[in-house]
Amino acid sequence: MPFEPEESARYGLHYHRIRFFVLRFIQMYSLRRADGAAFLTKYAADVIQLYTGALLNTEVIHHGIPDEFRSSQKGLGSKSFVDKDIQCLYISNSAPYKNQVFVVEAISRLRMKGYTVNLLLVGGGKGKAQKDLEIKIKMLDPDGLFVSQYPFVEHNQLPNIIKMQIYLFLRPLAKVCQ
Repeated sequence: MPFEPEESARYGLHYHRIRFFVLRFIQMYSLRRADGAAFLTKYAADVIQLYTGALLNTEVIHHGIPDEFRSSQKGLGSKSFVDKDIQCLYISNSAPYKNQVFVVEAISRLRMKGYTVNLLLVGGGKGKAQKDLEIKIKMLDPDGLFVSQYPFVEHNQLPNIIKMQIYLFLRPLAKVCQ
């Protein structure tokens, strides 16, 4: 975030924007003096090095997926999902840079085009980003037909939520496959 000016600008003249500005300089200072640097994505490495200049000994180490999440993906294989209800899951607290408002808007547009798409937002939030999200949901889904939001959920409960979403997604397929 400290290296994405457009994203930090979403906070306006708020503490978080100032914090990102200070963090950018602290991180630039640290990275330039480090023996090596690990990045989560090539994009992050490229963007950050626009600020720091070329860094020596860099490596991209992607996020891993813990085993408890892998088991929840069984059964998705090669089945065709055309013309089936689509269950989308977004796990994160609401914050300006998380773009949940745009995800709700995209889901609404897909529904207007005839796709049966549902969205479950998990993570809750507070502040302006949460208020904006609530306004967008009320505007685009006033009857609560396709967007649901749950508050923060403990990490150890996330695999169960993912399994529930997959079950809802596969349930119509079970009828077709019988």
